[in-house]
Parts: sequence; C-alpha cells; structure tokens
Amino acid sequence: MSIKTIGPMVAHTTRNSLRLWYRSAGEITCRLKQDQKVISAKTKTSDTQIDNILLFEFSNLEANTLYQYEILKETKIVATGQARTFNSDPHSKCSFITGSCRHHPTLTSQILRWLSFRFGSSDDSFKTISKLIDQKILDPDFFIMSGDQVYADHPHWSVLPFGPALTYEDFQWHYHKAYTTPFFSKLASRYPFFMAMDDHEIRNDWKMDMALRAENQIPFANGLKAYTTYQAALSGVIENSENLKNELKQLNDVHPDKKEEDRKLYYHFDQGPASLFVMDCRVERYPSSQIPQMLAPTQLRELKKWLIDSNNQGKVKFIVSSVPFFPDAQDISLLPGAPEDKWAGFPEQRLEILEHIRQNKIRKVVFISGDVHVSLAAELTHQNETDFKVYSIICSGFFWPMKGLSLQNFNWENLIERHLREGEKTLPDLHSRGDYQVKMLSKWSQAIQADHQKHNFCSIETDGKGLDVSYFLGSSGERFEKLELSL
Repeated sequence: MSIKTIGPMVAHTTRNSLRLWYRSAGEITCRLKQDQKVISAKTKTSDTQIDNILLFEFSNLEANTLYQYEILKETKIVATGQARTFNSDPHSKCSFITGSCRHHPTLTSQILRWLSFRFGSSDDSFKTISKLIDQKILDPDFFIMSGDQVYADHPHWSVLPFGPALTYEDFQWHYHKAYTTPFFSKLASRYPFFMAMDDHEIRNDWKMDMALRAENQIPFANGLKAYTTYQAALSGVIENSENLKNELKQLNDVHPDKKEEDRKLYYHFDQGPASLFVMDCRVERYPSSQIPQMLAPTQLRELKKWLIDSNNQGKVKFIVSSVPFFPDAQDISLLPGAPEDKWAGFPEQRLEILEHIRQNKIRKVVFISGDVHVSLAAELTHQNETDFKVYSIICSGFFWPMKGLSLQNFNWENLIERHLREGEKTLPDLHSRGDYQVKMLSKWSQAIQADHQKHNFCSIETDGKGLDVSYFLGSSGERFEKLELSL
C-alpha cells in the first residue's frame, strides 16, 4: 500500500534552530540552504511504527535569518520551502496569527452548512491569510492553533450511522484531510504552526474521567497517538528530535487512573519581546476530583514558575488555553454555553493562577483561546488593585458549519471562584463571585449574525509595550475590528 506524502511543515523553531516535519515512506534527505547555498543536509529513513513521520532538526543557525530547504527522495527534489529563525532581540516585534476550530466538511456537516447558510471550506481562511501576506498586510512569525484542528468525533464516511473516529486509521483520515488542503499546506511549509489539543481531537467535551470508561479507552489511545504524531510533534514537546520514536511512545504512555500524572503535553517558547506557554487543558482534566483539576500539579507548577521566571520579566506573556480562561460561559435558552467545560468549571485552579499573577505583581499577561465559535477580546481587573490587568483574546473559528455562541452566552459580571457538586457532575457556583471584574472590549454589531460569529482569524502584534489585535473575516480578509491595548 502506498504511503500518503504530507508536508513538509515547519516545526519547532528557536532563534538558533528549526525543525521540519515530513511524512513519506523510505529514505528521505533534507537539505538546508542559506542564500541558495547548502549549509547542512540530513538523511533519515521513515518508520511505520510512528506513521512514517520524520523530523529534521538544524541547529547552530543565525537568529532572524531566512533559510531555504529541499526535500529529496533518492536524488529527486520532491518539495521545497523556506523558514526563518526567531528573533533574539527583546526590543523587536512579535507578530502571529491565531485561531481554532477548523471543521473539515463531511457529508453530515454539509447538511448543517446548507441549513445555516454557512458555505465555504476549511481552507478559506488560510487562502485569505496567504493573500494578505502576499499583499504585505500581514507579516506573521508563526501561527497559534488553539484547539479543534480536527473534528475526529464527527463522522466522515457517511451520513448514517453517526460514527466518530475509533481506529487509528479513522483519526489519521481526519489529519490527512486537514494537512493536505492547498493553502494550509503552503503556509505550513513557511511558518511554524504551534498547536494545542481541545476536545474534538478525541470526543466532544473531553475529560479524562471519560478515559476510565471501557468504551472510551480505544478511541482515547488512538486519538492521543494521532495527536502526538500530527500536532505535538510539531512543537517543543519533543525534546530530542533524534529520539522521536521513544519520545512519542512516552507521550502515549498515559495511565488515566493516575490523576496527578505529568502528561508533558504542555510547552513554551520565545520570540523577541514575547514568551508563550501552551497549556494542555484536556489530557490532565479531571472535573471529578475533590477540587476540579484542569492542570495536573506539575503543569500548574511549571506555569507558575514560568510566569515569574526572571528571563520573562518585561516580556509579554501569552498563555494559550484551548478553552476560554474568561469570560465565563453560561447556558441560555436553546443555546448551551457549557460553562462546566470551560474554566468556570475549574474555578479554584483558575483563582490560584490569577492570585499568583496578582500577588507577584506580574504584568503583561494575555490569555489566548478558541473553542466557542465566536471571537472577542475581554479584560479582567481587580476591584482592590488598580494596576492589575490581564487580557483574554478569543478567536474561533477558522471554519464551523453552524452559528456559534452569542454575547448572552457569556457572563459579564465578576468571575466564579468555586464549584458545586451535583452527584458526579461539577458545576460553577454562581453565587461565588469575587473581586475580579470582567469587561468586554470588542464591539459587536446588533446584526442577527455579527462578524464576530462568522469564520474569522486574529492577528496579534506586540513590541513589548502595547498589543495590536486585529480580527479578519476568513472569507474576504476584511478587518472588522482592531484593538490597541496597553500593557
């Protein structure tokens, strides 16, 4: 059986190194060039045990420098691309594009699209981004994909039965569909894509309590294997690219009954005046714990340590959470907001993070998330501390066949600080409102479907002193909102 070739994709990048991800059978050579002269070459043989994935890493490179690369099979060049190392200057600019929820049309979703008049494809936003880059309107350093890069729990073979992915091949099908669209592929061959897992990579509203049930153990194992191979392998989660097989094996060696186990799917990286921490909000999530757990102890400790790291002082600290950190979602008639699936369902851990930021007087903190199929920006302040401020930038989705949440699905009062237990279900205690205050920054229109509810993406740029946030329509490239935020 022939092996589907996918890539190349630019993977984990630093100021002096870069990686290239590629899927193909056989012996593959990757040549790195500077000013069209070959400066390094590496040859590897694919391994079916890790789905024929190859990682080529080049180190000892110059900062903020454009390199070219070639992929060769035998002596034939089969792919080319370019990649730039990150900037080491803390006084430079950092620019990136973020979004989430990239639904790939299936027979089932076609019906939803026709009923909701939401036409298009999962590649439309990337076509638009590519056009804006060519027009020099956008100049990103990288992309942040904050969850639901695939909808593996949605059927793909037929309308009936409504069967989610079960086997590894089922999950693989979704990734192959996602990674081979022309404009996504074009951009991924030039820019690093840093990704985070959300629920649809496995099952809707995924939590690790579900992995304890017999019927979910096979889809969890296969979904996690696909995620680590096709998403986590693009990031710094892989510490040693020369040991890819063993590292992927360790990432998949998960014991769902061990709630405090460090699953190691979180990571962080730096670019110029910014530092980014990408959280794992799904594979350590146990709402059934006495104190509902979103992050296991080690990840929570590493996040808090990163926030006060002296190397990050003065930098803008972006924290990627696949679900909104704030504002809290709420259920309204006919349109559930699933607050228990967001940080509102894990209020004690959220409060611990916020108090750590507030008490240590950590500044320039920005949360980035997706999940809710709408886009908006919000601000969180504290009524007793005038200089405390953090931002939440939500962008969702790249493509989704139905209308997302509305403004009424969010609670614009103070933040929930504790939970209630009803049987086995954990719910936010709506009476536990504390001293944190939420403010909407985006300006929504009163249209039946506001631009913030359409397919869109977000461009974020910072020089370390301020934050420029621009939302664009995925279909046309129209910028429908620009926010200039102080830090």
